[in-house]
Amino acid sequence: MLNSVKFLSYSILLISVYSVLQWSSLSMTIVNNTFFWWLLQALILYNFYKIGNREIKNKKVSLFLIYVVLSFLYGLYMSGNYWHYKFLVRNTMIFLLPLSVYVFVEPYRIKTVLKVWFKKALILLVCISPFIYSDAWGNYLTPFCLFGLFFGLLTKKWKLLTIFAFVLTLTLGWASRSCTIRFSVAFIIGILFSLKVSKSLLLKNLKLIYFVFCCIPFVFFVLGVLGVFNILNVDEELGLSKKYEIFRSENKANEATLKDTRTLVYAEVLNSAVENHYTIQGRSLARGYDSVIFGDDVDKVSGGLLKGERPSSETCILNVFTHMGVIGVFLYMLIFFKSTFLAIFHSKNDYIKIVALYVLFRWVYSWIEELAFFNITYLMLWIMISMCFSSYFRSMTNQEFRYWFKSILN
Repeated sequence: MLNSVKFLSYSILLISVYSVLQWSSLSMTIVNNTFFWWLLQALILYNFYKIGNREIKNKKVSLFLIYVVLSFLYGLYMSGNYWHYKFLVRNTMIFLLPLSVYVFVEPYRIKTVLKVWFKKALILLVCISPFIYSDAWGNYLTPFCLFGLFFGLLTKKWKLLTIFAFVLTLTLGWASRSCTIRFSVAFIIGILFSLKVSKSLLLKNLKLIYFVFCCIPFVFFVLGVLGVFNILNVDEELGLSKKYEIFRSENKANEATLKDTRTLVYAEVLNSAVENHYTIQGRSLARGYDSVIFGDDVDKVSGGLLKGERPSSETCILNVFTHMGVIGVFLYMLIFFKSTFLAIFHSKNDYIKIVALYVLFRWVYSWIEELAFFNITYLMLWIMISMCFSSYFRSMTNQEFRYWFKSILN
């Protein structure tokens, strides 16, 4: 079992490299070999299954995984060409990542994996840095978001390294809006919890925050569909377009932060589901949604085989909906709601509540962007969800959690 955990530790380190290949010159070399990376992903999933804690009874995760398998079988029926089968394999492995919950509910396993990552990853980053650009930096450095949450517990050395990772994301990784947002939110939460006044205020209102974060995506979704308020086009809704006209014309990078890039994607995804009658069950893990905007580009890559069908979008919850329908979204939602509920309402320490707050943010953000890939960013989300589910973590006192966390730094 120890060897399996060690294998996972170094495999996840390699997955960090895989996570940034699309933003590197290495994507055109033998390093970007699909068979090798799929084999590695399959071995990781096998080890998740092999060493997962069988005593853990997690109905929410189990139901979602069962539905993923059913969607895979449905995908075999729905596949009609090479591209469909390729996306079927890719998406199945992505949405089987919740298997990791059965592994990472045990604190020593997270400690083992993170110790290896933080010991080796920066050295590896130096080696690949001449070949990567922009978005790669923030995606590769995602595990530092966990350190951002517990910034007050870090030693001086690790505080400097965490700040350095954040600065790299803001500067070299400036084009990645999502990475900047994920890092910023982690740091804000970490700093607020390290200050007595703000920590007390947050803990006092955490139950209210839980219910607000759970419901707010649905509220804004309904408002958007009804045409009352479009949160994805907030600059125009609040009249900021004219107010920041000079600012936006001078700084194109910041303009992208305000600009709505999701409303049309939402419209296409929903229209495709209604027109093709897969709203409830989804179109399977093999298929995507009909797109007018991206259809020509898709057909160029696929030689016309996909017929304007885009495999996935930049918004995680829309991909869950496209592949697995309303049923899949409901089961996916239950995992977030149950894990954070346990962490906030049934935890003896404050630190797991911090993790739950960040997981709730990721739930809300999944309605805006949050790509779902078999990468270090998505895996770190499932590690945090595992911590929220874990009775081991939730039964720790504040002092016991601090001892566990500092053992990663040593």
